[in-house]
Amino acid sequence: MIRSTHTYFLASVLFLFGFITQNTFAESNVSTVQIEVILVKASNGSDGIDPALRSYSNTLERLFRFKSYQQISRDSFKVDVPGKATAKLGQGNRLTIDAQSTRNGIAADLDWSAGIHARLNLKKGTPAVLGGPKIKDGDGTYLLIIRLK
Repeated sequence: MIRSTHTYFLASVLFLFGFITQNTFAESNVSTVQIEVILVKASNGSDGIDPALRSYSNTLERLFRFKSYQQISRDSFKVDVPGKATAKLGQGNRLTIDAQSTRNGIAADLDWSAGIHARLNLKKGTPAVLGGPKIKDGDGTYLLIIRLK
């Protein structure tokens, strides 16, 4: 009887040690990244490129054929990887990002409140641009610039 009690005690201690070790390693695989999201109004107006968007002008002009790009809002927020976060973008727009780690950055499932769903691979320093819906009360289209910082 003493031997079996000792065996059960030893097995319980080993199980508990394994449980704690497994959970500690699982938690250490979580990292936090910083993401910047810029809501842009693109149109054929005569405003040109907003000075706040100059660093993105070549990318915007290469991907789209608008004459004017104006920054509506800019938000920077943290996302646990793996994990989810939501940013308020202005003009009633929200963006939810569900992030998973990849070898070179993160895979981001995006859910834009404007009805746009996309999956992007984000790499540090390389902006991704997502075309969005037409602006309801005016001329133009919304775009999102998303950058892993």
